[in-house]
Amino acid sequence: MIDKIKKYIKEQNLIKSGENIVIGFSGGPDSVMLLYALNELRKEFGYNLLTVHINHQLRGEDAVKDEEFSKDFSNSLGVKCISFHMDVNGYAKEHKISVEDAGRRIRYEKFNEVLKREFQSGVIAVGHHKNDDAETILLNLIRGAGGAGLTGISDKKNNIVRPLIDI
Repeated sequence: MIDKIKKYIKEQNLIKSGENIVIGFSGGPDSVMLLYALNELRKEFGYNLLTVHINHQLRGEDAVKDEEFSKDFSNSLGVKCISFHMDVNGYAKEHKISVEDAGRRIRYEKFNEVLKREFQSGVIAVGHHKNDDAETILLNLIRGAGGAGLTGISDKKNNIVRPLIDI
């Protein structure tokens, strides 16, 4: 699996050697795989890694456990983890948007904030994979998107990279 991810990163020119990488880290299986893979590859490519975990304050004790796991797993690999507690419901109400949209906006805002503060430049890696890509295409189809709207998730957009999108 690591070799497949490495090949994809190189073929798509997603991440350069020595790159600063902020990893969006929920503690779920996708982000765990992403962190594990990038940590393995940093031995060869000299990546500088840092994880960012967002506690959306939506799931009570389960969210606290996810946060603790995220910190512990990151630290066990020698990777610093920065965690934020964000009132996603309040943000959604204030901006009159869905909770899902609020969560996404907050995550990427915090990922970019940490990237600039800790490294000044680099990329943000998130754990989207082929199933997420297929789901996005289906949702666009259901929403009535035309041919141009039937695209999935790109592997790189601005400073966001998705090294697992082919997995």
